[in-house]
Amino acid sequence: MTEGSVGRNGRRRRAPTRVPRATRGAGLRSLSAMRHLLALTLSLLAVAALPAEALGVPEAARGQAGSEGRTRPPEAGPQAVSSADPWSLPAPIRAQTTTPPLPGTPAVAANGSGQAVAVADTGGALPDIGPHTMASVFSDGAFTDPARLTGRNVRMGPGAGGVLPYGRTRLLGAGVRDVTSESSQAVVAFGRLAPGGATLDAPRPLGPSNLRVLRTAIAVNARGDAAVVFPVCRTGSCNRVLVYLAVRRAGGSSFRSIRLADAGGPLPQVAAAVNDRGDALAVWTQGATAFARIRTAGGRLRALQRVGATVRGQHLAPSAALSRHRAELVGWLAQSVSEGDPSDGVAWVAQARDGGAFTATRLGGIPAAAGTGHYVSEAGARGAYCSRGGALLFRAAVGHVEPEPGAAVVPAPIWAMARSNAPAGSMLTMRPRDLIAFARMHLEDGRAGDGTRVLAPGTAARMQAREVDLPDLGLMGTSWGLGFERFDLPSGTLVGHDGNTIGQAAFLRTVPGASLAVALLTNGGDAVSLYRDAVGRVLRELGGVELPALPTPPAQPPRIDAERFVGTYSAEVFDLTVSQDADGRIWLDLAPKGTLVEMGERAERTELVAYREDALIPVQPDRGMHIPHVFIGDDGTGHALYLHLGRAIRRAGA
Repeated sequence: MTEGSVGRNGRRRRAPTRVPRATRGAGLRSLSAMRHLLALTLSLLAVAALPAEALGVPEAARGQAGSEGRTRPPEAGPQAVSSADPWSLPAPIRAQTTTPPLPGTPAVAANGSGQAVAVADTGGALPDIGPHTMASVFSDGAFTDPARLTGRNVRMGPGAGGVLPYGRTRLLGAGVRDVTSESSQAVVAFGRLAPGGATLDAPRPLGPSNLRVLRTAIAVNARGDAAVVFPVCRTGSCNRVLVYLAVRRAGGSSFRSIRLADAGGPLPQVAAAVNDRGDALAVWTQGATAFARIRTAGGRLRALQRVGATVRGQHLAPSAALSRHRAELVGWLAQSVSEGDPSDGVAWVAQARDGGAFTATRLGGIPAAAGTGHYVSEAGARGAYCSRGGALLFRAAVGHVEPEPGAAVVPAPIWAMARSNAPAGSMLTMRPRDLIAFARMHLEDGRAGDGTRVLAPGTAARMQAREVDLPDLGLMGTSWGLGFERFDLPSGTLVGHDGNTIGQAAFLRTVPGASLAVALLTNGGDAVSLYRDAVGRVLRELGGVELPALPTPPAQPPRIDAERFVGTYSAEVFDLTVSQDADGRIWLDLAPKGTLVEMGERAERTELVAYREDALIPVQPDRGMHIPHVFIGDDGTGHALYLHLGRAIRRAGA
């Protein structure tokens, strides 16, 4: 984009630009040539030097490149736009003041005819509508009122994909379609761009439909040659991922998908670029490294290229550009943005030619904000939300999981569980102080902090009273009230509740006699040890209640006849089989089924030893704990009816 002036009608006038013509075939062979091409490309392609969000470049306009060393002709495809004085102040994208503007941060892409389309996703918090994409068209100096562009559960806005114009009136969109609550698929759709609005045909699937896709990257040239890059989680924890490149030749109606990578997680960030000959460039992150690969217009796949180092699970997607003679330019930010991580970041750009080695250049540093990652901002939630749509309006923490036992934690591939889990409380999101406000209301007989009565007198005490006794499982409670878990300990009684979702754990404890409440919310790591160290100290010093030691197996466990325990206990998503071998050793075999198999869970075998008359205990700890396996009831033949592990699992066939 060249510099120019702004006329009285607010439209930008193009200033004449003289661009030196690059020596044909010279590419990036010398340092001076590389620097010249870099400076030229950064002035022409705002998409190249840094990820688009860092430069104010709409995501839908990524991945476009003109001829090497030349300015783009007027009929070229989508162009990136960056604003600076004397541009006008931002205004909502809508025509009528009574029409809601596009939500969130829309992405904008334009064609050479002066038309543009802005898109954004919405509807994620509304089960009857589902997430979908809204669009507004810019024509004749104004945006149209936003209108629905995709069907239910199809997202093509920023973060999911993009919608790009090409030619004069054509559109191509790429994004994600939610197939079920646990699976999603990459999709593309062709459409039309007119002054009155934009339309897309029914989406066409790309790649597998029974796994999980969370994002895509799309690029298209003026003729309609296109590339879509999308990563796929092979397992529920996303510790194994696939990366695909789907390409389309101008004039054709089909995409051809090619698998580029099969590697470890977390889920990659991706970028795509297409030059005016139809060559495609795919870029993706894998662990702490960025990689790239070219597919030529003739169908040849170049060798895998290492672009440079980044950070594991980086927050922002890279950007990519590809010249007519396959000179490659990739930009990215290497910075950790986990909550509480104050590390600096580095902006990088790397160049290569036609599948050759990349040369990386450090553009500069990205400062860290005090006490947190630079891009973690906005206020915390001031209430409790039961949908991801409500929670993500605020600074919501991401869960972290171990891809394999003992491995470093990585961001979870899924932020929240399916909405059907809401009645169990697993969809509630809030700050610790909001949880404490809830606990205080129960400690003060149902009155809120401002004196408002929420519960009828005596109701809170009734909810905290003992209703059902539980077997002794160590960390868990000894009885249930109405919704509350009770911990009847020698030093006093605690009332509270715990919860775990995908890489997140929450703890709430109250001491009714001391009017004390303690809340701990975590998003990864050894949450139980932190609970015992931090919450345990507060309970001991302020509430006079000491947490008991965790259960451990006996140093010399006796050999027992496990006939009462032997058998299979079946749940919807797994079977647990207890057996005893000829040497008297007791084993527990876990066989996942249903959803757990789809998530990549594997069979496990654990050795158990005698713990109490009605309980066995694992020899090896799980996440630092030896959880007792308690056998209760009788099936009528002298065998236990249930195996209790916090939930009672019934004997199969009984």
